[in-house]
Amino acid sequence: MRLTDAQAAEIAARLKAATPGPWHQGTIPMTSSSIYSEHGIVTMPGSGAVLSSTNANLIAHAPTDLTALLADWRAMRDLLSTMKLSLAIDSIFKTERDAALERARKYANQIAQLEQQVKAMRRVVEAARSHLSAGAVESCAGNC
Repeated sequence: MRLTDAQAAEIAARLKAATPGPWHQGTIPMTSSSIYSEHGIVTMPGSGAVLSSTNANLIAHAPTDLTALLADWRAMRDLLSTMKLSLAIDSIFKTERDAALERARKYANQIAQLEQQVKAMRRVVEAARSHLSAGAVESCAGNC
């Protein structure tokens, strides 16, 4: 379950409306179910302290809010892991791609050189044909 913007806004509003934290749980056995902050007592059962509706709203929504926030955090963590893996793979393939591009450039240069050699050979062959067609066969005397 991904946290929607509306859900995040609701959680933020509940936090803003509640008694500012951090909240602490009582440590004395008689007060272990009490919750207090620097800004006052949030709740203390049996003390007559009344839990405010904004604090009650925050406490009532805590399981749902925390579940949604944890799910969203896990999704973001998984997305980050996927992105890191993708970057690592891209880095590996970049090295291979760069090497393949360099080989392709070398092959292209070799092909261009071979094409020039073929053109030169064709000129020699054409010149030889022209020479032969002009009656040069007799002048070779079998040594051509």
